[in-house]
Amino acid sequence: MSKKQKTVGVFCLLLLLSLWFGWAEQASAFGLKFAREHSSMSTAYVEDLTKGEMFVQENGESQGGVTHYYKVSTNSKHASLYFFTHNTRPLEVSVLNANGVKLMDVPVIQANIGNFKMATGDYDTDAIFASAASGVVLKPNTTYYIKVDVESSYRYLYAFDQYQDNNNKDFGSAKTMSVDLASQVGTAQTNNAEFFYKFQTKKGNYFYRFNMANTSATSADPRLAEVYLYDKNKQLVAKGQGSSRTVMAGPWKLNQNQTYYARVVCAKKGSHFSLSITSFNDEAADTMLAAGVIAPKKDYIYRIQNDADVDWIKFKTTTQKQYKVFCKAGSGIQIQLKDAKGKTVTKITKNTTVSLKTNAVYYFKIFGASGSSCRLSYEQVKAAATKKYISVKKITLNKKTLKLKKGKTYTLKIKKVTPSNASKKSVKFTSSKKKIVKIVKGGKIKALKKGKSVITCTYTAKDKTKKKATCKVTVK
Repeated sequence: MSKKQKTVGVFCLLLLLSLWFGWAEQASAFGLKFAREHSSMSTAYVEDLTKGEMFVQENGESQGGVTHYYKVSTNSKHASLYFFTHNTRPLEVSVLNANGVKLMDVPVIQANIGNFKMATGDYDTDAIFASAASGVVLKPNTTYYIKVDVESSYRYLYAFDQYQDNNNKDFGSAKTMSVDLASQVGTAQTNNAEFFYKFQTKKGNYFYRFNMANTSATSADPRLAEVYLYDKNKQLVAKGQGSSRTVMAGPWKLNQNQTYYARVVCAKKGSHFSLSITSFNDEAADTMLAAGVIAPKKDYIYRIQNDADVDWIKFKTTTQKQYKVFCKAGSGIQIQLKDAKGKTVTKITKNTTVSLKTNAVYYFKIFGASGSSCRLSYEQVKAAATKKYISVKKITLNKKTLKLKKGKTYTLKIKKVTPSNASKKSVKFTSSKKKIVKIVKGGKIKALKKGKSVITCTYTAKDKTKKKATCKVTVK
């Protein structure tokens, strides 16, 4: 090797050493601790959780293929652990128990760590925990080891957030709340914090609604808390809907005298909410079997509380057959008139007159879109008074027998009607031999050719009674 090559080599070595010590100096400024000092559980760096409710520690490594260990003993409070990295390369972080058994992996959040430092040199904990999208929870009064596997030069930051956990964090510890009374309030101590409540439904035909105010919601993030409804078997019944600071969940038709659960999930730490449960009576039964009776000539208003709501009502006809249904219905609502077997008689969309069986039970089925409503009533239609007509008993013609020459005519007339005040509807004459004697008009007859024919007069009264009289006609 020439003298010039040796000089260049020494220069390069000095340059690398200079860069190394410069990086190490920078690392020291960030409070970095190297894995050579804490590369096993026995030499793990001990974190003191008595530093405060929240504290942050920054660390790093200038080489790859090393491991950092941290020992953490929680106090009487829960602790959330969050890991951030400035790098894009993989960083594996896991939580071990005191025996070195892996309990869980810790999600690593990529962020610009430098942005968390303020001009004073302190950490901006508000900014850190606002960026803490995911982490793990450490139980109180427990010793843990945090294992960090570093594949290459790395810079990372970890943060602990201690909090007193809410007591109603699962179904078993659900807090009892009353319907139609004071609200329950809560504040999330961690991201994705959960609060459980239980309540008892009332006896009767009621709907229930959750009223939840997200008091910490903003226009940029209005859904910081959501509410879910579960039945007594912890099965999900429904999820509250809404996209504003106030979530109106329901209404739901729930079983009578049963326990239900409300589960509130707060997406971010610091979210505040208030929750209340209100009830209101349903106007009608939900089944045909339980339908209530409505009276005639009385207005009833029915509202569809949700898409599954169906209202059933019934009435009984009298000896009258005609009924008028008065209906004023909004859009989205349907009304069906059904008989006692559930068969649809007609659909009601406006004021309608229907003919029904006497002394029978009929039903109205009302359903449709949530929020739609109608006003409904019915009354009997009085039948027109029936006029009493006199029946005919007997009629007599002016001739019983008659002889006519061919071509001659004669008019037969009704001589007598018994009774005389019988109500006439019609009189009709017919000939038994039309080719011998024909009916000209009314009782007027004409002889056509030699022979015999019987002329019959039929008298029909208005009450549909009939009587006949005959005249035997001989044509010469």
